[in-house]
Amino acid sequence: MFSYLLILLIYADLTRLPITILSLLLLLGFLLISFKPKGLGKATALIIITLGGASALLSPVYDVPDESAHFQRSLFLSEGDVNLSNNPSQLLQSSDFQEFDKNLGKPLPLTNLDKIKHSHKEIPNPRLTITNSYYILGYIPQAIGLTIGNALNINLKTSFILGRLLNVICYALIVFLAIKIAGALGQIIAVSALLPMNIYLAGSFSQDPVGIGIMLLIAALFCHIYLSEKAIGFKPFLAFILLCASLITIKLPFMLLTFLIVFIPNKKFDFGRYPVWLVKFVAIVLVCLGTIFWGQLYSEVVNVNYMQLDTLSNVDAVRQIKSVINKPLTYFPVIMREIVMRIIYPANINLFGRLTYGPTFLIAYQILFLGLVVLNNAHKITMNIMSRFALALVILGLFTGAVLAMYLTWTPVGSRVVEGMQDRYSLGVVVFMLILMVSNNKLFKQCQDMLSDRIILNLSICWIYTMLLSTLAHYYTF
Repeated sequence: MFSYLLILLIYADLTRLPITILSLLLLLGFLLISFKPKGLGKATALIIITLGGASALLSPVYDVPDESAHFQRSLFLSEGDVNLSNNPSQLLQSSDFQEFDKNLGKPLPLTNLDKIKHSHKEIPNPRLTITNSYYILGYIPQAIGLTIGNALNINLKTSFILGRLLNVICYALIVFLAIKIAGALGQIIAVSALLPMNIYLAGSFSQDPVGIGIMLLIAALFCHIYLSEKAIGFKPFLAFILLCASLITIKLPFMLLTFLIVFIPNKKFDFGRYPVWLVKFVAIVLVCLGTIFWGQLYSEVVNVNYMQLDTLSNVDAVRQIKSVINKPLTYFPVIMREIVMRIIYPANINLFGRLTYGPTFLIAYQILFLGLVVLNNAHKITMNIMSRFALALVILGLFTGAVLAMYLTWTPVGSRVVEGMQDRYSLGVVVFMLILMVSNNKLFKQCQDMLSDRIILNLSICWIYTMLLSTLAHYYTF
């Protein structure tokens, strides 16, 4: 448990850390490393549930920057409210969220939430409009947790934990299914799913775990199509398209993954009397129309939160675009530099909390670990050159989309720095980057399976512990 000791030595005053929690974490890590179920999918799901659950218990209230928004939307859904509105009288929800606002940033043991029960008093909450670009799919697991808690009339603290835990369990189940579908490339799915930030987000109120889980399922189906010796029929194809379409309401730019289907050879599909090219064309048109429809629909709900932030007073997407067009030599390099840095050095992928703590210095070692995983799976999948080019183009498009979104909606006009960009926005891209790197990799084919699933999972556990111990060292030295 090298990572365990390293984080303790660097981050914490050992004399002030709670010995009980430290001992339990150490015991938990030992048990996970020593005793795991057979089967990559089951072992990965167990790790997610166990360590994601630990993160759900350790993380303070609203530790993730946007957890307050996602909690409030989950609470809204748990009370039977589905759609947002510009009318404050239609944005009524339990006053519970105010109790959590009072405990912002506090570790759960230090809050008074265990003494407060669910309130049936409803008040307007215009802040809900900050989630106007998302629909309910990503909020269902945590809303179920809150619904159960409220139905049992348990205290707010336990209900909050229950919502987080349901998110963890949902993520674990999706990952289990993705690993099963991916076949020979299940290890790529598992390692991508077990990135520390993914486990951290799963243990919080966030729609990211569902979104990332869907991306892992898409990646798994992509691998399945290529690895299958027989042409696939309508069901896997339809599943691929529906998953891509579902991302429209969770992570809209990621609908670009739909276009991967265009470059998969037609011989990989068997749609009976229907021409493959026609089915592909219709599917892509429908997803694009769905994207346009959702974009129009959610833009009708005005995000009042933006109006209240002084930092966004000079943010204007139209003026920003004009400034780039008028001075391309000045602003184009700003955008390109940000894209390149997000790809080659995503240091803040290990920056947790409200972007205040985490072992960012370990990113180089983490990249080396991912390189080891690539070698371990080299040449397990082969694609034609057009498919590889399309995959690379989609990956670049996803990074570009994330950067442009921040530059247009979060960065003041004329700024030479892209504001608000976080590497966690691109977590779902990692699995596709790994697939691209292992494909057609004859040079390192002899390195295949040099490390067992067990060793790879144990190393992933150590990486997750760097997150857990960072949280412990940052908040629990009281």
